[in-house]
Amino acid sequence: MDVSFLDQVLDKVSNLEGIPAYATIFSVLFACGVGVPIPEDITIVTAGYLAYSENIELPWAIVVCFFGVLSGDFILFSLGRIFGRHFLDLPGVRFIMTPERVALAQEKLKNNEKKVCFIARFLAGFRAPIYLSAGMLGVRPMVFVSLDSLAAAISVPLLTYLGYYFGDEIDVGLHYIRRAERYIMITLAVVGLFFIIKSIHGKMRRI
Repeated sequence: MDVSFLDQVLDKVSNLEGIPAYATIFSVLFACGVGVPIPEDITIVTAGYLAYSENIELPWAIVVCFFGVLSGDFILFSLGRIFGRHFLDLPGVRFIMTPERVALAQEKLKNNEKKVCFIARFLAGFRAPIYLSAGMLGVRPMVFVSLDSLAAAISVPLLTYLGYYFGDEIDVGLHYIRRAERYIMITLAVVGLFFIIKSIHGKMRRI
């Protein structure tokens, strides 16, 4: 995350409160979800900061952020499901989602769609290509929504609360946010490795 960019965002939204603040947060997160190159995590942290400033309520900030990211994610997933690869031919789409990233996302999804759909929420640069590819490759909507919701239930409250907790010292908060994301990824990698080893062991026993 870029601290200077966060400072610019805080400067622009610090006067927002109540319904306009919630509407702005939801709209920006929705745009992030469909692939607009705005840092989603910074938007969520900003919601926490607005709660710290008493412009909005923390519980509602978390709820709005949660449904904001899920709605954007599902729209992108649905576009991939409905239009397939034709969606990539639309003007401007390839600028947001490069063919290389989409190809990599599809390769990962073919190997293990459930784990990738879950982990994607913690991969800022690959969320949009993975969600789009999940729709293209026919991942069931209920599977996608369930896994994306589970991941968002971890990341969204964490980021919102850190923005609230650190308040005016948000640059310190960003340091802890980076560390938290790193630990989450390490934990997911360890859990994934455990299940891979367990699967291999089970296959060897059946031989």
